[in-house]
Amino acid sequence: MERGGKEICMMTTLNVKVEKVLQNQVEVQEDITMIKEAVYNPDSGLYSRLKFLENTIITNGELRIATVEQTVNTIKKIQWMVIGSAVMTLTALMVKFVLT
Repeated sequence: MERGGKEICMMTTLNVKVEKVLQNQVEVQEDITMIKEAVYNPDSGLYSRLKFLENTIITNGELRIATVEQTVNTIKKIQWMVIGSAVMTLTALMVKFVLT
């Protein structure tokens, strides 16, 4: 009888430990589900946030490049205006001296 009692006690202990492992497994599964939700959620997950940041940076980068290009084009126009004015002034002075 004593041996049968020890076996029942061991089986009960084993059963309790298996139940505990199963509970822990369910908790881990829930945690993994929450992690997946936090990473892959299309509205508020990490990937959606990264995609939004990438799009913002690209848009801002394009805006910055467009602003730089616009500034360079404006500088070119001013340079041509200055060069044109200088050429016209020199031409006018040469004509004035030649005709005088």
